[in-house]
Amino acid sequence: MICSLAAGPDAFIVGRMSGTVNKYTLPYIQLDNKLQLRCRPQQMHMNCDSTRFSIIDINGVLSFFDMDAEQTGNTQPSIGGNMGKGEHLA
Repeated sequence: MICSLAAGPDAFIVGRMSGTVNKYTLPYIQLDNKLQLRCRPQQMHMNCDSTRFSIIDINGVLSFFDMDAEQTGNTQPSIGGNMGKGEHLA
């Protein structure tokens, strides 16, 4: 089940209740990357060049995810990136 969405000029991301985030490229809506988070995203926001996004999970914890941290050389969607913790907002 989808629980959050975010979009940038080159891509959009779909957050699922399982913690999976799918990144799709625009304008062809092709799956580009599949990420597994350690939390369930409640809100997500993407930066202006679609390389990083922020997550506020159901506990109010702000986290940042850098999608360019681990790039693979193949063209298949892969699990990669780097998640950094922010601070508790509640």
